[in-house]
Amino acid sequence: MVAGEVVRLPTPYAVLRIRASTEPEELTAEQEQAARAAALALRSGIEVRDPTVLEVAWQLAATAKLDAAARLVPFELERVDGTFLRQLAAELEREIDLGRLRVEPEPTPFFKLHDDLLDIDLPPPPRPDRQRETTFFEVRFVDEIGQAIPGLPVEITVNGAPHEVTTNAAGVALLEDVEGGSATVTVPDVAALEEIVLPRWERLRPGSLPVESSTVETVFTGAALPDVPLRAAVPHRVVIKPPVGKLFIELFDRSGRVRHANCPYRIEGPQSFEGTTDDQGRILHESVLPGDYTLKFDVTVDLGDGAPIVETYETQLVTLPMSAGAPQVRLIGAVPVVHLARFRGLLFQKNKSFLLPSSVEALDLLREVYALNNPAELLIVGHTDTTGEPSVNDPLSLERAKNTAAFLKDDVDAWLAMYGTSVPETRRWGPAEDRMMLAAMPDFPSKPPNEDTVRWFQRTRGLQVDGILGPITRRQLITEYMAKDGVSLGGETEGLDITITCHGCGENFPLDDSGQALDTAPAQGKDDALDRRVELFFFDKEFGIVPPPPGENSRPGSTQYPKWLERAQILDEEAIALDEGALRLRILDGKRLKNGASEQFVLEAVEGGFATAQTFGAAQESEGGAVDVLFDPVFGGHTYRLRIEGVEVPYVLVDQIQLEEFGIDVQASDGSPVPFPDEFYPVA
Repeated sequence: MVAGEVVRLPTPYAVLRIRASTEPEELTAEQEQAARAAALALRSGIEVRDPTVLEVAWQLAATAKLDAAARLVPFELERVDGTFLRQLAAELEREIDLGRLRVEPEPTPFFKLHDDLLDIDLPPPPRPDRQRETTFFEVRFVDEIGQAIPGLPVEITVNGAPHEVTTNAAGVALLEDVEGGSATVTVPDVAALEEIVLPRWERLRPGSLPVESSTVETVFTGAALPDVPLRAAVPHRVVIKPPVGKLFIELFDRSGRVRHANCPYRIEGPQSFEGTTDDQGRILHESVLPGDYTLKFDVTVDLGDGAPIVETYETQLVTLPMSAGAPQVRLIGAVPVVHLARFRGLLFQKNKSFLLPSSVEALDLLREVYALNNPAELLIVGHTDTTGEPSVNDPLSLERAKNTAAFLKDDVDAWLAMYGTSVPETRRWGPAEDRMMLAAMPDFPSKPPNEDTVRWFQRTRGLQVDGILGPITRRQLITEYMAKDGVSLGGETEGLDITITCHGCGENFPLDDSGQALDTAPAQGKDDALDRRVELFFFDKEFGIVPPPPGENSRPGSTQYPKWLERAQILDEEAIALDEGALRLRILDGKRLKNGASEQFVLEAVEGGFATAQTFGAAQESEGGAVDVLFDPVFGGHTYRLRIEGVEVPYVLVDQIQLEEFGIDVQASDGSPVPFPDEFYPVA
């Protein structure tokens, strides 16, 4: 087809003639109306793939020398991609608007009347009425990829009068022969719209929205759509878009304690996704179509036997609003988990398994730990420092674990047995332990100063007052001491399903100087309070202790304890550890010391008149003849004695004083030296 050649386009109202034009021509009113009709007929016919209209479109594309013309083959038009055809319709409409394709109606045939009929006398024609100026309103409804929405009842309101119109196969609602310059269109029946578009949004469809002028985009959420303004004689387009949201999920195991981090996943639904959860066990995908989604993810479970297994879990998801800040939380799947409650500080005396009052204060915080790990398999692991022989330290570490378990279960008989002759004398309990428990009673400060401690305890408990710590008095004392943690794992404690296993590691796993990691090169014979410790491993009840303990004691080189540590999530040590820090004292008048900085300074924690732990100070001379002494570590909440050794007759420099009386905060371990009070200078 060349310029001037005519292509005929049949329409329901008339046959339109379309020809290419190289020169702009002024259009008559009749030609303008024909152009609008041609654009509408082309768009509608292309949308429904009318073969006649597709043939005309191909000829016109070639005439207008559109880029698409080279790719069009007439007998294959019905198989061309819908998005491409809609773009073709838009380009042809643009060519008509620009006047490069001229449209005019086909002239109607003229019939010559018989001459005799011309002689008939006709009445005079009526006076012509004043002509009405009428117009039309046109709006096309499409979805987010430009596909037509046919059969949709809409309401076009002109000058306050509503007109019901239904969109045709091309999604066009056309209101003709009305007066007015503006109107509005709305969709009164949202259920009808849902019935058309929701099935389309069940899956992601290929395609994109062609660019057109006079377009209004609106998100359909199931609620009434806003009115869209229309201008007369101007084609409009309303795009109905789905309410995209986001998939935002946080995955935990069914206990809510373990995040499913770094797990591969797949999501199926209207759209498909895959990836790996982040370190928080989270998944995030935005601008997602609404609908039902299914999440599948894989969890690798390590049971400690060197053969991990992969479990696949499945859950349903819903899309969240794009503005949602919190994720959907899913508790699903079982994962072997272990939590470690590590108690550090002055827990035991050297070579003893009695839980010191300072450690009991820390154990008072176990109620929250139980709640976090219920149900559980509790493994209590005891340790020693390296000052003894393995033959002594192995049973001692197990004894510490067992006596800790007895305390947690309020097993008074187990503690009473520690006073018996069957216990080696070096580890046997006696008056020292009794005195420490008596001093730890909550009402001990109310004891009259001159009253015997045992008689005071017997009197205030309604026991026989004889001043003798016999079996009845001692049982009452231990019972009250064990009650200080406020909860028991013995008997049928309501709501707690925690079983206990005890294990001893001897001196095989001492801590380094930080108290946080194992010492890779431990020194033998090191007196270290941090190594005289117990650790509580809470294992998942379903999987048990993984890997199982190698008997009651671990031997040198045992692999089980390091694996427990490796798998364990350490609970907040600040919440359960005793206050710990370093203490630096400055003795201002160092000349009063017999040997100055060369003397050996020992800081002893004192419980019930007995030294429970020692820290040796590192001394050096300072300015003005003063001597600085550093003690590390030092624990808060204790009474201390400062002794001087390394001389012929050791002597006490300070006795029975709380660090708080020095004005010392042991948690501020990096502070400047604290002046030593004058009243505690030794007298020459």
